[in-house]
Amino acid sequence: MALDAVLFDIDGTLLNTNGIHVEAWRLALDSQGYRLGRDRIEAEIGKGGDKLVPALLGQEVEARDGDTRYDMQAARRAGVIGLAVLTGYHSRQSLLGSGARAVYANAAELLQKLDDALRRASPGTLHATPEVLEGLMRAALAQARLAYETGQPPIGCVLADGHGQVVAGGHNQINQLHDCTAHAEMVTLRSYPIPAGARDYILVSTLEPCVMCTGAAMEIGIDMIVFGLPAPADSGSERVTPPQSVESQMPRIIGRVLDQPSRALFERFAHTATDPLQRAFAEQLLALTS
Repeated sequence: MALDAVLFDIDGTLLNTNGIHVEAWRLALDSQGYRLGRDRIEAEIGKGGDKLVPALLGQEVEARDGDTRYDMQAARRAGVIGLAVLTGYHSRQSLLGSGARAVYANAAELLQKLDDALRRASPGTLHATPEVLEGLMRAALAQARLAYETGQPPIGCVLADGHGQVVAGGHNQINQLHDCTAHAEMVTLRSYPIPAGARDYILVSTLEPCVMCTGAAMEIGIDMIVFGLPAPADSGSERVTPPQSVESQMPRIIGRVLDQPSRALFERFAHTATDPLQRAFAEQLLALTS
């Protein structure tokens, strides 16, 4: 996906202000009778005061090796690629595990490797505007209708390259193939050989991918996962731990794109499904997303 903007979070990066924050919090807490070591406070720097104070003075907090991990988590939930530096108190593993796509030693290394950083953050040329994403989702909805017409749960998926060109599509085929792994996303990914080293492909599904499909997308190196209707009971986008392998990639995840047409298909399916488990799945999904 092409870059339209870059957000720099420079607190503690261009100027090493983390130590000043720690000392300020230590003095403020000390003035109120709370004696806490710097290492205890360091682990919480990066949180807002509404979260930092309860974490320090409330329940015991596990020791953490790392400030920017909270920024990485926020970026992940916002569908933004996070690039981290090690000038805070968190380790490379902690930052990658929180959703960073790449980690650099400091701002100087980031500048030195700026071309690499931009390539990692923006491997494709597509500008992911709402109109573009909705166009891709309509192609996935067409696949979902095919699934509905064959008595399958109405879940469709398409795979697009970094230019936004749809190169593959598929829908749920669990019943047809007698294969419990034949989710729409897996069927789509299996149908198209993504070149080794490619990092700009986009996976678009009418329903939030499960853990299996989200994990597969990470292992393949998908740049972006786009989904329509959330799936709270499975919630693969929240339950899968970001990868730390150099062969994998943390995709940006954007949800609720044309979610209502997807929901409408499931409302129809809930009335027509003959398989009790599939009907229960549809009813649960509708109840959780009402």
